[in-house]
Amino acid sequence: MPDNPFNSKYYYRFSNSGLGSNYTLSLGLKTDPPATPSMTTMGAYSSENWQIFYDDGVYFLRNYDWGDTYQMGLTAEDTIPEMLTPDAALGMQWNISDGSTTGTYILRNMLIGSTNVLSTEALSDGLIVPIMNTDETDDELWEIDINVSAGTITNDTMLSTYTSLQAATTTSKSTSTSTSTTLATTTATATTAATAITATTNTTSSKGLSGGDIAGIAVGSAAGVIILAALAFFFYRARQRQPAQTVQTQTVRAELAETSPKSELLGNEANWRVSELPGE
Repeated sequence: MPDNPFNSKYYYRFSNSGLGSNYTLSLGLKTDPPATPSMTTMGAYSSENWQIFYDDGVYFLRNYDWGDTYQMGLTAEDTIPEMLTPDAALGMQWNISDGSTTGTYILRNMLIGSTNVLSTEALSDGLIVPIMNTDETDDELWEIDINVSAGTITNDTMLSTYTSLQAATTTSKSTSTSTSTTLATTTATATTAATAITATTNTTSSKGLSGGDIAGIAVGSAAGVIILAALAFFFYRARQRQPAQTVQTQTVRAELAETSPKSELLGNEANWRVSELPGE
């Protein structure tokens, strides 16, 4: 389809392939506020004429009866289009693409994405309204025909583009979701690896030493500590005794020197052993 097959200075009529060309999209009689758009008999109301205004890749739909006062669009809560105060919000922006049959078109609203298309539905009161639907039926195909007899559009506001349009954030959201998923997957993988390492370490430790081995090591360590303590004690006691024995030997020698003459010590056999006291 060409970038813009519609002339913004003319009005067009929308017929639905599922209903036939005898019905067209209109607002019925002019009321304030405007009625909900519905499918009515062709040629019955002036409100069956619509401007299809092209602006930066999207379209804005305005009605013959209301000019630049209202545009057909959606809010976040809507599935049935309404006439709303005009602005450049996503709910006001429409995508019009070629249908599967030559001369037909498919309409999508930029607020709710490409999975929903404009089709029709009969309400309980018998009114047939346009509705955003995901079903792929003939009701999603629209025939759009110019109505030259409705005259041309001269309203400057209706022929002026917006300074800026609200941009869709689907791409950025998808990218963010993908990044979060990747991070979550990476984190989960790292966590799994860490768990596996911990489990392996615990298993290896358990297999390397049995309960009996651990108990034997503990008992051996305790015995070693006791033996070292005993050796240290005996060494200390030996060090304490050595000075005492030296002092005692020196005292005995002094007493013998004072009480016995030197000649007697040498000639008295009974005293020979005195000279053999420890320390000589």
